[in-house]
Amino acid sequence: MFAMRLARAFTGRPKIARIEGGYHGTHDHAEVSTHPDPASAGPADRPVARPDSIGTPAWALEQTVVLPFNDPGAAELILREEAGRVAAVILEPIIGAGGVIAATPEFLSRLRQLTRELGMLLIFDEVISLRVAPGGAQELYGVTPDLTTMGKIIGGGLPVAAFGGRAEVMELLDPRREPSLAQGGTYNGNPLGMAAGLAAMKELTPDVYADLDRKGARVKDQLSEVFASHGVAAQVNGVGSLFAIHFTDRPVVDYRSKATSDAWMTRDFFLGLVNHGVLVAPRAMGALSTPMGEHEIQRFIDAVDEVVAEQLPRWRAAD
Repeated sequence: MFAMRLARAFTGRPKIARIEGGYHGTHDHAEVSTHPDPASAGPADRPVARPDSIGTPAWALEQTVVLPFNDPGAAELILREEAGRVAAVILEPIIGAGGVIAATPEFLSRLRQLTRELGMLLIFDEVISLRVAPGGAQELYGVTPDLTTMGKIIGGGLPVAAFGGRAEVMELLDPRREPSLAQGGTYNGNPLGMAAGLAAMKELTPDVYADLDRKGARVKDQLSEVFASHGVAAQVNGVGSLFAIHFTDRPVVDYRSKATSDAWMTRDFFLGLVNHGVLVAPRAMGALSTPMGEHEIQRFIDAVDEVVAEQLPRWRAAD
């Protein structure tokens, strides 16, 4: 919310461009096209802004430009049309809650070039993707945004969020300026959260990230093997310690391909794992943590194998 407001203040422009299927919180300006019905969301290469829930104000739709993910040509056409009205492009370089969908290097580099050319800010939402490298996804891709939003792992398990970026943009928050942008909240600078976050950052060394990457690669490969052994069409997306399972025969590279995943199979899979004492997100997304060792990973893989075997007759009967 503050990063978007800061971008509008810095550029003097009203609109925010965002990715279809991305997630940036639950404030009004972000409650647009996070999980739209594809049937009413317009063409894949020119998505229209759709409300996420009842109560989303009309102005939020009017001030939002929706871009397709991983389609640099289509995104460029839209941004050039809206050039003088868009303050910033905000995106998750690795869509997290929307299915662990990684941006292509070409897509991110094109957005970086375009936003510079058109006078827009580029905002990376790294609330989830910060965990893939010591410097987040922007380190992984070698693309530096103008602003970055962060959360989750920076709090060491406690609720903490932060944003930062280019000095000339962040200077607008300096209360000594006139005018300036006020930024504050009930939990800002909470001492317990700050202490937990600092402790977590000290523990997250490059070796820890490398170990998580190895574990993540193993989980992704073994999950793919399990589904293939049962003849179940499933895509296992993963980057570093993040993974997500999509019950579809199509590679999941954007929101529209994610939307082909079978929702009933996803529900059965989630509930089956719960019954085996394993908890992932209801959308079949998971994240590995540093305490997890070989035993925990193998238990998870075994549970997936057992759940798929149990659900297979039901899934085949529904085909």
